[in-house]
Amino acid sequence: MEDRLEEGLHRLVWLFTLCSILGFLLESLQSLLELGYVENRQGLLYGPFTPIYGLGALLFALCFPLLRRCSPGVLLLAAGALGAWFEYLCSLVQERAFGTISWEYSHIGLDLDGRTNLILALCWGGLGVFFTLCFYPAFRRFLACQARRGKRLLTLLLLVFFLSNGLLSAAALVRQAQRRNNIPAFSPTAQFLDKQYPDSVLDQTFPNMTVVSHSSTSTSSIPITEIS
Repeated sequence: MEDRLEEGLHRLVWLFTLCSILGFLLESLQSLLELGYVENRQGLLYGPFTPIYGLGALLFALCFPLLRRCSPGVLLLAAGALGAWFEYLCSLVQERAFGTISWEYSHIGLDLDGRTNLILALCWGGLGVFFTLCFYPAFRRFLACQARRGKRLLTLLLLVFFLSNGLLSAAALVRQAQRRNNIPAFSPTAQFLDKQYPDSVLDQTFPNMTVVSHSSTSTSSIPITEIS
């Protein structure tokens, strides 16, 4: 049982890392095709990682025993629905936690509150089919071939890195939301975040992030770079 839990931890950490990097590369390519230049699409303060893809991969891995039993058509629909639900949830959590969003699809149509749409659901479905039938089985075989000691060390290093990187990124964004609400930096932690991660740094790190302001009649999105 202990060996299975350890192998499961290796799988989760390595899968999250790999898919976060692949997601970053995919987003970079998408920005190049849409904007004509590569826009930084990282989701953490440090490193070329877009965590929504890593978390999405973990979700597909969790559902893998069920997804692999589906026919290709059902798998496409199931993975698409799962991915669309996950993307909607991530957008909602980001907005509630930090007062920002990083994507908005209401201008495309066939959307759900602008957080996801039918085209993206089909893309998630395609990724889910590829993940279930090709990528994840090959990934598991690759991981099983790695030396146990090396896996332990790399997993530990990656786990510490992502936990610290994720907590620091969340703290910096929460503090930015406090600054927008004119909340002074009373604590040493808040003062440190204001000094090390001012708006200028966060704007450069997360250029596609926009502030969401709510009123009783409408919702508007304002680029962070316009907030001073």
